[in-house]
Amino acid sequence: MTGIPGISYEDLEEVRSLLRGKRRAGRTIFLAGNGGSFTTALHWGLDLQKVLQLRTHVLGSNVGGLTAWSNDISYEDALKSEFEVLGREGDVLICLSCSGSSPNIVSVIKLANDRDNDTVLLTSRRCLSSTADLILRVDADDYGLIEDAHLVMLHQLLRRFY
Repeated sequence: MTGIPGISYEDLEEVRSLLRGKRRAGRTIFLAGNGGSFTTALHWGLDLQKVLQLRTHVLGSNVGGLTAWSNDISYEDALKSEFEVLGREGDVLICLSCSGSSPNIVSVIKLANDRDNDTVLLTSRRCLSSTADLILRVDADDYGLIEDAHLVMLHQLLRRFY
């Protein structure tokens, strides 16, 4: 157990193993989220890049691009559209979503799966279904606690990486 309700060290080990292989292969780790989960995705992206020397990109972090995709296509497909242009075979998509059912998160996961990218979803017990390859569900309902747990997962992952 990691001290995070519902998350085990084995869950983090799966993520660690995936990231290790992608680092060796020079792949990019894409991250996505909304609201508080977006800021947590930014933190994940920075730490994975700075501490683990991984190539990272947080979808939606280019505000001009996010608003252009949203205006020209739809907000629901904005992250998907950005990933469609930037993502390559062998890359990873990590999504953070308390509900796991935000339309833009569901949309980008579907595209990544269709393109045979590895997909990871950090969510809560409220998420009843997802097509992500690896789903880590925090056993909580409070959004603040869920977002905090997603950040704790990152820091435990960094400590256990080597």
